[in-house]
Amino acid sequence: MTFSGDLSQISLGDVFQNLAGNRATGTLHVRWDKGERHVRFTDGQVSGWSPGPGRELPLLDHVMERGYADPERIRELQGNVKKRRKRPARILRDDKICDPESIDSAFREIVAEGTYELLTVSAATFVFHEGDAPPETFDADLLACEIRLEVGPLLLEGARRADEYTRIRTVVGTDQDLFVADAQAAERAPDELTAMVAGLLDGRTDVAGVARAVQRSRFEVSCALLRLVQQGLARPSTGEEIAALAEEALLGQDRDDAIRLLGQALVRMPREQMLRRRLAETLAAAGKRREAAGELAMLAFQATEEERFEDAMAHYERAIALDPADVMLHQRRCEVLRKAGDKQALRAALLQWAERLENLGLADRAAEVLTTNVDSGSLRNDQQLLLRCAELDKLNGNLAGAARRYVQLVDLYGGNDVNLEIRCLRAALAAQPDDATIQKRLHDIESGHAALRQRRRRMLLSIGSAAAAAITIAIAASEELGASRRLAAILRERPADAVGAATMPALREIADDSSLIPSRRLAAQVEAEEAMRMMRSAEALRLELRIDEARAALAAARPSLPEAAQQRAEELDAQLQSELSLLHALQRVERRGRDDGEACEMIARATDPHLFAFHNDLLPRAKCDAAREAMLRALQTLDDPRCAESVAKTYLQTRDPSVGRMCEGLIDRSARQDPDRTRDSLGGLIEAAREHSERRERSGRLLEILTAHAAAPVGGR
Repeated sequence: MTFSGDLSQISLGDVFQNLAGNRATGTLHVRWDKGERHVRFTDGQVSGWSPGPGRELPLLDHVMERGYADPERIRELQGNVKKRRKRPARILRDDKICDPESIDSAFREIVAEGTYELLTVSAATFVFHEGDAPPETFDADLLACEIRLEVGPLLLEGARRADEYTRIRTVVGTDQDLFVADAQAAERAPDELTAMVAGLLDGRTDVAGVARAVQRSRFEVSCALLRLVQQGLARPSTGEEIAALAEEALLGQDRDDAIRLLGQALVRMPREQMLRRRLAETLAAAGKRREAAGELAMLAFQATEEERFEDAMAHYERAIALDPADVMLHQRRCEVLRKAGDKQALRAALLQWAERLENLGLADRAAEVLTTNVDSGSLRNDQQLLLRCAELDKLNGNLAGAARRYVQLVDLYGGNDVNLEIRCLRAALAAQPDDATIQKRLHDIESGHAALRQRRRRMLLSIGSAAAAAITIAIAASEELGASRRLAAILRERPADAVGAATMPALREIADDSSLIPSRRLAAQVEAEEAMRMMRSAEALRLELRIDEARAALAAARPSLPEAAQQRAEELDAQLQSELSLLHALQRVERRGRDDGEACEMIARATDPHLFAFHNDLLPRAKCDAAREAMLRALQTLDDPRCAESVAKTYLQTRDPSVGRMCEGLIDRSARQDPDRTRDSLGGLIEAAREHSERRERSGRLLEILTAHAAAPVGGR
C-alpha cells in the first residue's frame, strides 16, 4: 500500500493516527523546502527515525549530552570522523564507551525527539511506502534495537511541545544562542533544573553546551531559559559582549571557541565588518580555508552593496587565494569588475575563471562564460576573449564554432595585422578544411589581391562619407535650432501647468519627431521624468482629496509612462474611480463634521475589501473626528490587521475619547491576529511618540497592548 498527500490538507498527526489505526508497517517520508525526514512504522508503532539516506544519526552528541558516555572520549571519536569505518553504535559497544542499555535508551530518545520535532512541520508533502525500509535510509543498529513507540503518547507530547516551541522561539532562536544570567538567578530560580541552567549562563556557553552540562534535552533547557528570561533573571548576550569573549578566546589561543563566538556575535551584528574580518582571519589560521573564503565573500558582498568596489575586489582576491576551486567566487569577482567598469581587470578575471572551469573538466561551461561576455557587454568582440573562445570551441569539438570565431577575429582585427589574418585563417581552415570561402580569403591575402581591393574600397568610402556627413550636419543643425526653441518655450511654461495638460502633449510632439537631434532626445528625457513626477503627484493629490486634479495629472502622464509604470497608473485610475464618491463624501465631512450624517454613514458602510486602502491611507490624514470615527467603523468591519499603523497614528492625534477607544480596540485586535507585523509597524511610532510629552501617555498605552500579545500564538483570539 502506498499513499501520499499534502499537509495543507491533512495534519501529520492525523497521518500518524491513520497508520497506527491500520497497524501499518512501512516508511513515511516527509519532505519540505528545508529538508526531509523518514519515520519507520512497525505494526502501527513508531520503530525508527532518520534525517535522510546517508545521513548519520546524532548518536555521539546525544550520548555525550545525556551523560551516557565520557565526553572526552566522544570528542576524540568526533575528531577522527574520517578514520571511522564502523557505525557509531558499533564503536560505542566495541570500545566499551557505552553499555548496550544506554545505547538502546539513546536510540529511543533520538527517535522520540525527532518525531516531536517533525510533528511541528505544517507545510510539507508526505508519502507512505508499505514494506521493508529503503536501503541505507535507517541506521541498522537503530532498527536492530526493535524500538516500539505508541503513537498516542507521541502525539500528545508532540502537541504539548509544539505549543511550548511557539513561546520558546520568542526567546531562543537556535541551539547556538548565548545568554547571561543575573547574579541571583540560581537562587531565585523556580526549580532545580532552571537553577542549574542559570548557573551555566556565562555568555560563553550556548544552549547545546548547557544541555550537555546538565545532561537534559535541549527542549527542557530551552523551557528553563524561557522561564528565566520571562522572570527577568536572564537575557540574551549582546553582540559586543560576545565579541569581547571571542577576543579573550583568541588571546588564550582557543581558536575553535573564538570561531564559535565570533559567529554568534555576527548573528547579532551581521553588518559589523571588523568582526567578520576577524572571523575570516581566525578561520584561515585554523586551516579552515573554505569557511574563511566564505566569510571574505560576505565582506565583498557588503562592500559591493555600498559601491566600495576596490574593497570588494580585495576581499574576493583573498577569498580566491584561499579557495581557488570555488568557481562562484570567480563569478562574483567578475560581476564586481563589470560594475566597476575596469575592463582590463575584468578580462584577466574572466580568463582566470575560464581556466579554473577548464581545469575542473567544465570546458563547455568555460566556453559559455566567455561567449556571453564576448558577444555583449563592455568586452564585446574583445580580441583576447575571442581567441580563447575559439580555442575552447575546438577543445569541445565544436570545430564549426571555432572556425567562425577565427574568421570573426580576421574581420575585426585583421585589417591592421596581416600576420594575425594569416594565422587565424589558417587555424580556421584547419578546423574546416573543406570551407571554400576560407580557402579563397587565405589565398587572396597571401597573394596580395585582398590588399589592393581594400585600398580601392577605402578611397571610395572616404569620398562618400565626407559628402554624406556634410549633408547630414546641415540638416541636423536646422532641425536642432527649431527643436531647441520649441523646447525652451515649453519649459518656460511648465511651472504654470500644474497637472501637465499642455506640457506633456507638447513634449511628446517634440520627442516623437526624431531621436537623432539632441534637443529632441532631451525632450524625451524630460517627458519621461515629468510623466513619473505627474504620477507621483496624482498619488499625493489623492491623499489631499484633490480628486479632479489627480485624475487630470494621471491622464496627462499615462501615454508617456514606461510599461512597468503603465500598470500602476491604470490601477491608480481604477482606484480613483472606485473611491470617487467616498472621496467626495470625505471632503463634505471634513468641511461640515457630524452635521453631514449622510456622508458619515456612507463612509462607515464602505466595507468592501477593495476599499481597505481608502480607509487605511486617508485615516491618518483626516482632520475631523467625525471623519475618523466613520473610517474606524469601516475598518472594524473589514477586520484587517494591516491597518494597525494608520490607526495608531490617528490614536496619537485625536483628543476625542470615543475615537481613542475605537483605536485601542482595533490595535488590540490587530495585535491578536498578527502580533509580529503589528509590533514591527508600531515600534518606531511608539519610540517617536515618547519624545512628545502630550503623546507619551498614549504611546505607553500602545506599548501595553503590544506587550499583552507578545507571547500569544499567531492568529490567537
